[in-house]
Amino acid sequence: LTQHGKRVNSFSFKNKPGIHLRTFVSKIDNQSQNYIVIYPENGLNKPVPLYVNIPILEANKYEFLLGNNIAYIDGLEMTAFLCNKYNMAYVIFDGRNSQNIYSLSTLISSYKETLHHLEQDYDIDTNNIFLQGICDKAVDAIYMAELMPNEFTALALYAPITKTQKINISDTVYEHWYKKYQFANYLDNIKSLPILIVHGEKDDHAPYRLSKEFYENIHEKGFDVKFNSLKDV
Repeated sequence: LTQHGKRVNSFSFKNKPGIHLRTFVSKIDNQSQNYIVIYPENGLNKPVPLYVNIPILEANKYEFLLGNNIAYIDGLEMTAFLCNKYNMAYVIFDGRNSQNIYSLSTLISSYKETLHHLEQDYDIDTNNIFLQGICDKAVDAIYMAELMPNEFTALALYAPITKTQKINISDTVYEHWYKKYQFANYLDNIKSLPILIVHGEKDDHAPYRLSKEFYENIHEKGFDVKFNSLKDV
């Protein structure tokens, strides 16, 4: 809340541990920006690292407040357990209410606004921000890190989709095009950024082989990357 242009009652959230649903109005387009933040129980003594999760594009295109980010309570509680264990904060934001394919510029500006609002109430170590992208949003995470190379400490990609599917063209033509124009060839700023790729071998949605190909590609180019393969998942 504000009074005479100044914030009031912000003390209620100051470094308060737990799972919080927060909202502010974006200065860019006056939309309500929602985000979930989890702050650790032992985060009172010094600023804590921050783990940023880019929201996935849900097939049903639910808005943030109606989607799995809110409904999956067990997942939030497990994340809170890990935040307490490793003394770090977690945030996932809604990209200015867009569950459609929003642009990278919208994603970056939403991240920056959310981080600014977050810092007003929580002590965050901005020198230790970790970025995660899942499925189709893994590529967005890669591009965010590429465009802001000094922003993130490490990058985590879970079941990333890093290659488009063939559309009415021959395998030979497609593979030639992919080899020449794959986006990994244009990544320069994150070569020394630690990258973790995690993928289940039995994933029937995001093909496992795409992650493996991407890992082998950037590993061959000298990237600081590790690949964790999950069996029976």
